[in-house]
Amino acid sequence: MEKSFKPRRRLAVDYGPWNAKNFANISLNSEIASDLECPLYYYRNYNQEVPVAPLRQGSQEYQKWADEKSKAPFLIQDHWKDSIWMGGQEMAEWHRTCTYSKIDGYRFHNGDTIETLISPDGSAGSLGLILRIPFESSMSRYGDNAWHMLQDNPALWCAVWIAQKQGMRGPPPWDMKVIIENDIAESKLIWSKYFLASIFREVISWKDAALHDYSQILHWSYAAPTSRYHNWLINRGRSPIYAQETEALLINIPKSRFKLDRLRAVKNGFANLVPPIPARSRCSVVAISRSHSSIVRSVTRNLVAKNTGTFAGILQALCEAGIETRGAEINTKVPLAMQYRLIMQADALISVHGAQLANLVWMPEGSAVIEVTLRYGYCCRPVPEENMGFTSPPCKGPCSPYDYVVYAMQAQQFGIEYYYYDPLYVEQLTCSECDDCGNKDTKQTSHVVLDEKHFARSVSGILKRLGKCSL
Repeated sequence: MEKSFKPRRRLAVDYGPWNAKNFANISLNSEIASDLECPLYYYRNYNQEVPVAPLRQGSQEYQKWADEKSKAPFLIQDHWKDSIWMGGQEMAEWHRTCTYSKIDGYRFHNGDTIETLISPDGSAGSLGLILRIPFESSMSRYGDNAWHMLQDNPALWCAVWIAQKQGMRGPPPWDMKVIIENDIAESKLIWSKYFLASIFREVISWKDAALHDYSQILHWSYAAPTSRYHNWLINRGRSPIYAQETEALLINIPKSRFKLDRLRAVKNGFANLVPPIPARSRCSVVAISRSHSSIVRSVTRNLVAKNTGTFAGILQALCEAGIETRGAEINTKVPLAMQYRLIMQADALISVHGAQLANLVWMPEGSAVIEVTLRYGYCCRPVPEENMGFTSPPCKGPCSPYDYVVYAMQAQQFGIEYYYYDPLYVEQLTCSECDDCGNKDTKQTSHVVLDEKHFARSVSGILKRLGKCSL
């Protein structure tokens, strides 16, 4: 903890998200001036996308209400007096949650053993770290979502913290072998292994641990601390103060103390794993769709253009505005290093609100993220069951403030400018009969409709404001 640091509360009014629509009134190029195919599709063929019809799903009363009501105001969390950052509690929390032991040997559940060993030639083996990844039951739920795996899995944060405690610094890979102790299906470990492999020399299963030599063995497993702040590192069940890092900038917290700052080690690791990006001057954007965009109606929050009913229509409008455009669907089939390569070359990242926006951390400083909000589709929280479904009336209030600002704060942490854009229409929430409709994660908004021409003008204006590239 910096001895000279004193938390200082900033007024919430000092922070205000930039409205992307304020940058729409500019002159546009008629068409992209390049031989490059535009848009380029990554990890999904949007040429085969099925147009959404009808575009405005919802009861007539809901549609009328959605057209007339004002957007919910942004709520900047301001619980600074109760913050983990006061009195350096976050440093104590790292020690509580990431406490590890040094051991001479270890026996796995199948009877295999490993032990510290000096080779006959006098050379030492590697430093080994045994990780037991907690919350195996949640792997099936969050195993295909990089952001939730980062937020909900303290093994990932603690592995970096423990390595730093061993003096490991500088560009990865760090000379440590990470051994995953759990017997978890490989498909549920994809993000965890990609994350760890970007930093450490090797990531191996407990089944192969006995094949290696170790100069020292460390062991970590999760034990829930008793402090009121312990959810800060895992975000499990939401922290008593939700995502305390999102408000850290409001009290002038140095970036080096953020949990997310440890992603810089991962970012540096990816930089060593992927080929260099060729230099270019033309502006480039990456637009991320939610999984299975507009193909499966039950999938939540897909951006679609009002004139085509497709995500591809938004990409095409950006191309016609003279912007080099890449469209991508990000999922566990795409290695994190490939995601990094795609996104780190973008001048702007575009997506509707959702965990996929966490990919903004791979972008270079000085770039921009543009988040399409849900500021009127979620008026009442929770939405009563009688207001769900395309034949139901809307819940007209009282409306909660819009507090989905986690990516606005995350962007600030990584030196990225944040803009929001309000859509034309957010489809009415639904909840199937087989789901717990009191659970926010079971409610679905399948489509979010944009005026693609206006949106493209807004993005073009933001890129012009950045001044980093040419249109």
